[in-house]
Amino acid sequence: MNIPENICKKCGFCCMEKLQTEKAILINKKRACKFLKKIDNNTYICSVYDKRLTEAPWCMSAVYAYDAHALPMACPYVEILGKDGYVGPRLPRDEEEEKLFKNTSIFHFMEDIKE
Repeated sequence: MNIPENICKKCGFCCMEKLQTEKAILINKKRACKFLKKIDNNTYICSVYDKRLTEAPWCMSAVYAYDAHALPMACPYVEILGKDGYVGPRLPRDEEEEKLFKNTSIFHFMEDIKE
């Protein structure tokens, strides 16, 4: 399936650290791929986007990220690929869920998001 890349909202959620719990896949908005750059509170861009699959071998195509449930429900790629049965990651809902990230092993390619 040929998916247009220009539909991305640039929310950055697909590039942020995630944690699978018994209840959900949680997104850590404080840690992301080292190539994700914050533009403002709602906009992020990949600094190596055109060559991301060679510079960042852990990076996933939209289809692979969809299959891995790494795209949030509001992602335009999820709209195209289908929401039936899809469960995307979400932000922590409370302090208890937020604390779960403090005891996780961190991937070498993740770093704190700079303000």
